[in-house]
Order: sequence, then C-alpha cells, then structure tokens
Amino acid sequence: MQAAAAWLEQRIADADQLHEVLLRCPPLLAADVGRLQRNACFLAGELGWQHGDGQLAAFVLRHPHPFALLDCEGAEVQVMLRFFSGVVGAPREDCLGKYGSYLIHSLDRIVARYVHVQERAPWRLYDHGGSLSLSWIKNAPRDLAVDGVATADEVKAFVHEWPRSVEGQRLLAELRSGKMEGLPRPLPYAEAVERQQAGTGPQLKGRRGEARQAA
Repeated sequence: MQAAAAWLEQRIADADQLHEVLLRCPPLLAADVGRLQRNACFLAGELGWQHGDGQLAAFVLRHPHPFALLDCEGAEVQVMLRFFSGVVGAPREDCLGKYGSYLIHSLDRIVARYVHVQERAPWRLYDHGGSLSLSWIKNAPRDLAVDGVATADEVKAFVHEWPRSVEGQRLLAELRSGKMEGLPRPLPYAEAVERQQAGTGPQLKGRRGEARQAA
C-alpha cells in the first residue's frame, strides 16, 4: 500500500485530489506498482502523452478503477481493445477510460451481444447525439425489449449460444489471432436510424406494446 501511495504522490501533486481519488477507488492503494507503471507507459504511448504534461494525473483522477484494475498489456485486454476500436469503432481513449471496466468482461459474451445488437437494433450502437457508444453492453436486454425486437430472454439465449456456434467459434478465434474482417461493422448512423424508423410492421408494433405493458 505504501509503495502504491508513494508512486501516486509523485504523479498527483495535489494532496486533496489524491486523497479524494483514493477514497473513491481503494484498489489504487492495493495495486501492484509495477502494473501501475506499465499501465502509465502504455497509456502514454497509446494516447500521445508527454512526460510531465499532467495527462496521466488527469486520467487517473477521471478513471481510477480501470487504471487500478486493468493490466493494459495483458493479452485478453489487447484483444478486447482491438475489438472495441477496430470493429465497433470506439475511440481508444474512451475504451481505456470511461469504458475501461468493460475490458475485464468476457470477450465471448461482449462480442455475442454486439453481434445481436448490430443485427437486430443497430441504432442502439449509438447515443442520442449520433456518436458510437458502448452502453449496449449493459443495456441491450432492456433496450431491445423496449424497441420490440427481442425479449431479454432472447438476448440472454443468443449471448449464451452464439459463442458455441460454428460461426461464433470461428469469428472469436480469428479475433484472438488478430483478424477482424469477418465481424460486421456498425451501420452508418443515418442508415441505422432509417432501420429504426422503418420497423413499424405489425409484429414489431405488437412487441413494442408488450414491452411497454411489461415495463
């Protein structure tokens, strides 16, 4: 604990800010100093930080839990980063920062959920302003039910079954080997919205009504 505290003190000069972030994120104090240093070097290289420019301190203050818990150079984290940035198209800084907690989730389940959302409700890959978002990782069962395109149980079943399918096994193996060509990319925002607006058939209307009643 003392080693981690000393390492952080050298990089976060403001004692009040350091105290506040340690209260918010106790795992920082228990983190391995070697891993903290590796994460700092990795982030500097990825995001173009310069020594002493304050970017590291600002990042830790904004996103302490990912910084404390992730091994940014770990093999599974690297595959997840490749997927989020190379397939989904999310900015790498967002992947490492505000969405960093998702990097320690199951790759199989997250990719399966993405494939399902991309196929059934591609507009849910975006926020209300039209920017790519990763909120579907958490919200897909609820959102797809509200949209009337799949029940929460159907989402759960797909996420369970797809990684075991022939297609799922092949695409996941390719992703882990560095290949991303087989995975679908998000539709352009305008096209995704058109898909949403066109989904007004009787079956979809009925399912939306059921979802509202269930809510």
